[in-house]
Amino acid sequence: MLKENVDRLGDLLLTPLILDRKILLFKAALAELLEGLQKYLTYLYLASKKMSANHQQHEPVRLARQTTVVEGNNHADKEYEKLKQEMEKVDYYEPVELCGFQPNCKQKRRRWINSLSLPFPKFAYHYGNYL
Repeated sequence: MLKENVDRLGDLLLTPLILDRKILLFKAALAELLEGLQKYLTYLYLASKKMSANHQQHEPVRLARQTTVVEGNNHADKEYEKLKQEMEKVDYYEPVELCGFQPNCKQKRRRWINSLSLPFPKFAYHYGNYL
């Protein structure tokens, strides 16, 4: 449907009425819009083609080892001391909820998580559509 509308828009640019000098500004804007839509159509076609190829494969597009990060540290900052003590109480591989330890402010919380420093391995799985 988008392709049909882009084709109609292209046809509109070729009509004699659009060649009138009074409508040159409109024609320029229309041509710019048409160019953008054609680029978008090309992108959609290539993305669809790539996605179809990905669906045809028998193995996953991304393996877990490509999206998983495990980091370790030998020390804990004072800022994370309470979290460290809590983690020492629980068994291995038991999840610990960070809500009680992290700041409430969004910006501070983001910095707090990004600079998380503990003497335990930190496991992160990057989820989402990063293909």
